[in-house]
Amino acid sequence: GMSVSNSFSQLNRTLPLMVLGYLFNAKGEERDTRYISRRLDLQEGMLDYHLDTLESINFAVCSGGNYVSGAVYWDITPAGRKFAVEHILGK
Repeated sequence: GMSVSNSFSQLNRTLPLMVLGYLFNAKGEERDTRYISRRLDLQEGMLDYHLDTLESINFAVCSGGNYVSGAVYWDITPAGRKFAVEHILGK
């Protein structure tokens, strides 16, 4: 797997950090990718790319979906929460 330092340098980009910061406070329906893409003004494909990046370093996880509505939900992980507090929100 990737080293911790590599994962941090990979995240040194505005958009994945914006998504991570959003997930830090998101609850319920706010965690649906369609809702997130509207709130952050990102195309869903681009949002998925950033979520995949966050997932690859264990900062976000797809936490389920609703087959009827088509909703896909994401959550921040404990590692992602720690990073957000120490490197995004603390500044």
